[in-house]
Amino acid sequence: PIRTREPDFRRRCVGMKRRQGEIDSLHARPNQSSSSGRDGEVIGVARLEPVSAQGLAGQDRVAALAALAAAARYIIDGAAFDNNIICIAEKEIFVVESVFDRFMQEMQAAGAVRLDETQINALTEKAILVSEKNREPYPSREFLGKNANVLAKAAGLDLTDDVKMLFGETGFDHPFVQVEQMMPFVPFVRCRDVE
Repeated sequence: PIRTREPDFRRRCVGMKRRQGEIDSLHARPNQSSSSGRDGEVIGVARLEPVSAQGLAGQDRVAALAALAAAARYIIDGAAFDNNIICIAEKEIFVVESVFDRFMQEMQAAGAVRLDETQINALTEKAILVSEKNREPYPSREFLGKNANVLAKAAGLDLTDDVKMLFGETGFDHPFVQVEQMMPFVPFVRCRDVE
């Protein structure tokens, strides 16, 4: 089973799904890219299906929004651990469209820095190179395992060393989604639905 810093987190979210058919669901799928925190404690998963708070009222709505906030914290903790060089850390996140914008806000509220399209393009140009031999993209050694502020500088931002993670919206075919980059930038892909 997936363990989190909130022992009943997964049970509550799955329970919400059973109680309310309108919830898109938030659940960690075992055996899918989980990341370890201090002392081997599992603190997040790479592929989350966020809860939709649309159509919910009262406590269910608060719980759904809290689940997004918790998921944001877990993603940041996982992707920022060792500057995302570990192969099982969060490399890309797929989010259903119904909660995408809200989830991006939660990522910012949790402390990650969002890059816009121009900044993502500038970072991609420097951090993902293309082999002259076979035209395959690969990560630049200059950025492997570097702090988020080093990547931010390549994107045209001047950030302090305490920023843990950068993120931004990309398409599925973007090099940051297709190449295992091993750096603390995580692309978010907007999906029509869970399928």
